Amino acid sequence: MKLNKILILSALYLSAFSGAHAAVLSISQTNNFADVTAANSPTLTWQQFNPSLGTLTGINFSVSGYLSGSFNVAAGASNVQVQDSSSRYRFSFDGTNGPGIVSSAIINPIPTTPESDIGYSIALNTNQTFTINNGNNLLYAPLVRDWFNSSPNFVTYFTGTGSVSSIVAQILSVSTTGGSYTLNSDLAKTAGTATLTYTYVPEPSSGSLIMLGIGGLVALRRVRRKSD
Repeated sequence: MKLNKILILSALYLSAFSGAHAAVLSISQTNNFADVTAANSPTLTWQQFNPSLGTLTGINFSVSGYLSGSFNVAAGASNVQVQDSSSRYRFSFDGTNGPGIVSSAIINPIPTTPESDIGYSIALNTNQTFTINNGNNLLYAPLVRDWFNSSPNFVTYFTGTGSVSSIVAQILSVSTTGGSYTLNSDLAKTAGTATLTYTYVPEPSSGSLIMLGIGGLVALRRVRRKSD
């Protein structure tokens, strides 16, 4: 009978301890990127999740970005008609087990002045500059990824005491008819903010374990007093 009471009280202390430490916590890190062009692809560094903190339960990656500036199309030895323009950005993560290349939704067509999606004609040996969105920022659709449930390899990739990196690149292109042309998109710039969030259940601290032991001893003492 005494043993049963001890076991029941100990189980109650353990249950209360587990419930107090089952809360899910999160760690977020943010990287801003700016002036991403065809000629400039910055590298962003991300800290891995330290497994000593607890049990990893989520890996979420989100990006908000925009396009601004202008691009130039130069015709070669014959007339060129610009029929369309499009842009997207992408993150290329290093390593073999990570997400690899992650791309944003494409902007197609890009609103420009003059309009670049109605067959704008450029005479031979001349060029035309297209201003994006009347000089205002043009938002990309938000990029959101849940990597914890995507692949076990991603959990391994983002777990450790070091860091991983990703390269941000902009891809801007035009569709044309007619002769050859040269696209200069160095003045078309992508910028934004990327956030990587880990969610986890923390490991119990040594102090908490000591409190659990004290709780068990208190339970045992109460049972002994009652039996006396």
